[in-house]
Amino acid sequence: MWDVEQIREAARGRWPEIHNRLGLASEFQRRKHGPCPFCGGCDRYRYDNRQGTGSFFCNGCGAGDGFTMAAKLLGLDSRTDFLKVVEAVAGLLGITASPVPVAVLPKQHHSEPPKVDSQARERLNTIWNNSIPLLRPEAEPVKKYFLNRGLDPILFDLPGGDVLRFQPELPYWHGGQEIGRFPALVGLVQAPNDIAVTLHRTYLSATGDKAPVPTAKKLMPPIFEGASRGAAIRLYQNGTQLGVTEGLETGLAVRIATGLPVWSTVSAGGMANLIVPKNIKKVLIFADLDKSRAGHNAADRLAARLLRQGVDARIIFPPGPIPAGSKGVDWLDILQQEDHAA
Repeated sequence: MWDVEQIREAARGRWPEIHNRLGLASEFQRRKHGPCPFCGGCDRYRYDNRQGTGSFFCNGCGAGDGFTMAAKLLGLDSRTDFLKVVEAVAGLLGITASPVPVAVLPKQHHSEPPKVDSQARERLNTIWNNSIPLLRPEAEPVKKYFLNRGLDPILFDLPGGDVLRFQPELPYWHGGQEIGRFPALVGLVQAPNDIAVTLHRTYLSATGDKAPVPTAKKLMPPIFEGASRGAAIRLYQNGTQLGVTEGLETGLAVRIATGLPVWSTVSAGGMANLIVPKNIKKVLIFADLDKSRAGHNAADRLAARLLRQGVDARIIFPPGPIPAGSKGVDWLDILQQEDHAA
């Protein structure tokens, strides 16, 4: 498995060298308008390399980051062949793939609470260990799902640390019966002590829509009662600043818009009870704006507790008003609105 975040950081500031080795002449690496190396023209293209990311823009064939440019130079599709692009860039940087971890929900032995549900733990491990990384070609339904939700930029910035996986055929149970098997996006939920305690599932169709089931998003029972209190899907993590959202997709939208490391708490209750690491000094809470005020109240509770602990906490609500007929607005809705306006 490739750690995309590791490769992205290793490539930062080195993209001109990487692109040059892949065949991009230095004349096309100037930060001023000129002809495009791919579609020609006179002044439609520029090589920005903003913040060392290898970014570029062309009025004719589009824009992208260092990976996108690498894909063009390799003659590959930056979406469907992304794994090949990552592998090529990693090779130029001298980085090798890391093994995919297994059995991430292990027994805790002496520290394990006495009321562990061994059957729940076994079910969690079975699903997780039979799931695959999102970079694999088989994970196409997840990629289509991200595209359908307006999250396509995240395909170039997938979470590292193996917190999201793809399940090709995950059983869906309702009323005590299995009513079908569907592709699914699986998120790893980790407790404050870093132990994985449960899984979040988003059931999908082959075309990247939500599966035709009663509840497409479901959280599995944790390995013991109360194990998920304070837990989150740690999508991105680094530094002393953290963005927090309820939904997983909302977290990805915030990542696209801000570049912040972000965690998803899965629900309003999860947000209210979230525990952040001691190294975090500032938390930006990207709350949902909903008619029930559940998101508002959860954000208030989290912010108040963090402030008491000496953490700089701030709540950021999406702009209103809430559209007629809708239960609320989140930051993914805002990202989608901006995409449509563009």
